[in-house]
Amino acid sequence: MKKNIRIKSQISIFSVLIILMTVLLGYFYTTMLTISYKNEAEQTVKELSVSNTNYLKKLVQSDMETLISCATFIENQLADKSAIDENVLTKSLNNMNHSNKFKSMTIFDLKGNSLTNKSAKGDLFNKSYFQRALRGETSIETGKIESFEGKKATNFATPILVNRKITYILTASIDTNTYTKLLNTTFFDGEGYNIVVNSIGEIIIDSPNKNRIHNIKNIFELSYKNKNAIDQISKGEAGFSQYSADDNERYAAFTPLGINDWILFTVVPQDVISKKTNLVIKYTVIMWMGILAIFVSGWYFISAAARRSEKQNIELRILNNKYSSLVDVKGVILFEIDVNTGKFSYNKNYQNNLGRIESMSELENDVLSSLVIHPDDIDSPREAIKYVIKNKTSSNYEVRLRHEDGIYLLYRVTLIPIFESKNVLSCIMGYMDDITEHRSEMEYLKQKTEIDSLTKIYNKEATRNLINNYLKLPDSKQYLNAMIAIDVDNFKGVNDDFGHLFGDIVITELAASLKSIFRDSDIVGRFGGDEFMVFLKNVPTSAFVVDRSKTIIKAFSRQYQNEGKLQNISASVGIALHEGEDLDFDDLYKKADIALYHAKNSGKSLIHMYEKDTEGK
Repeated sequence: MKKNIRIKSQISIFSVLIILMTVLLGYFYTTMLTISYKNEAEQTVKELSVSNTNYLKKLVQSDMETLISCATFIENQLADKSAIDENVLTKSLNNMNHSNKFKSMTIFDLKGNSLTNKSAKGDLFNKSYFQRALRGETSIETGKIESFEGKKATNFATPILVNRKITYILTASIDTNTYTKLLNTTFFDGEGYNIVVNSIGEIIIDSPNKNRIHNIKNIFELSYKNKNAIDQISKGEAGFSQYSADDNERYAAFTPLGINDWILFTVVPQDVISKKTNLVIKYTVIMWMGILAIFVSGWYFISAAARRSEKQNIELRILNNKYSSLVDVKGVILFEIDVNTGKFSYNKNYQNNLGRIESMSELENDVLSSLVIHPDDIDSPREAIKYVIKNKTSSNYEVRLRHEDGIYLLYRVTLIPIFESKNVLSCIMGYMDDITEHRSEMEYLKQKTEIDSLTKIYNKEATRNLINNYLKLPDSKQYLNAMIAIDVDNFKGVNDDFGHLFGDIVITELAASLKSIFRDSDIVGRFGGDEFMVFLKNVPTSAFVVDRSKTIIKAFSRQYQNEGKLQNISASVGIALHEGEDLDFDDLYKKADIALYHAKNSGKSLIHMYEKDTEGK
């Protein structure tokens, strides 16, 4: 009797120790899994901040290019005149206001006095962006201005040169809401947002997001966990930190914009991350509870194997039902992969999101089939699963899944390894988010910053970047390439006699003709008001380039007549060849521009190919 009591006591003590160890291991594992997920979320916030910074920077630079184009047009009008005609320029500025998104454009003299808008007020001369324009820079600054209905506006300024001397300053204003809409791009289920601040913490461009801290005007007022955060922002450095505001914790990534001292501040409330983390924690707790229940049952019902086995099966079915209810979160597809059998299990959102009607057994047996996944993406999930099993760490990838109507939707898939003990992989848990709409928005914004709004071909900045990127490729030096600079002869007469709207139509038609002449692999862009550029990759001979240039001259030779006025236009073409040389865009453009200068000075409607011995002539 005493011996039996002692054995039962030992068994009880051992069982308690096993239970405590299991609880501690579950707690440790859950903590590590939570840290892993939060680190991944931190990286995602940083990547979003960099991506949104690049798009906002391109949008602002595109607006600067538009203002520079307007200034170039005014310079051309003033080139042959000794004094400014205020009425003509005022009319021109009004036409420009209608043809772009600038709400207010004004010409000032070098002392800050308005020449075309007598109602313009304010001490503009002392504004920093006006002072930078006086130094020859195209600059930007935000602030309150009376000329735009007292609303928050973004102000631009650029110099106007007459005979290569800064003579006037062109200013323009854009409603800051133009950029605010970009900052309102949704991420993290619409809970995240962006704001733009300067190096002293002032909010330059705000966000309309409902989670925005509306009573904070300077981000230095916030309480940061990263003690170096304020110092990093002041120095214009990228970084990441948590901070407290309105009794809520938030994650913040900050990335310098490269314009003025502006910094993009990307914020995600911590509870957004916690919601998904809690889901993982709950699932993990259930898993450990199942392991614990099985272990305890084994110890206390060892004498009744059959009865114990039946009870374990019942408990497992209950846990599975609880798990199914837990993971049916709206909009998120959760799944589990058994690493031993390769069997897949999905929650109901797989059918809800993709509209598919296959039974669960069909999904489990054929989930990696090309019937579900786009053929070009078929290797992505297999490689990701192999990576998780081999390295025992998380992985993610993007994949296109077919909807029942035949359309492919883009999903971001995250795989998380689940361990039953140290280094022993039990299963892989994953979740999928539909990013189709977000990706489409990003592609649209990218195209908007690269395409000239009038001609629908590449703008100046995109043309420069595409050519520069190609010239950096090692393969580019193995082929014969060519840059063609094109200037429309007598185009100023078209604008003067028929108006700028008619001139825009002519430019659009010329761009369409130019695009049709060249291959899809060639880069065709608008480089100024009436200037175009073409870059030909891997051409067979220089004669091929000359032949294409003759086609340009033929296509651009046109005559326009209206109300007794007659205008003829043509094209002057400058060519610079590139083969085996280590050149960048500026080097090649200088040669093409010299050749274009010779073509125009030799009588216009001519082709001139750059030669080194003509460079100084």
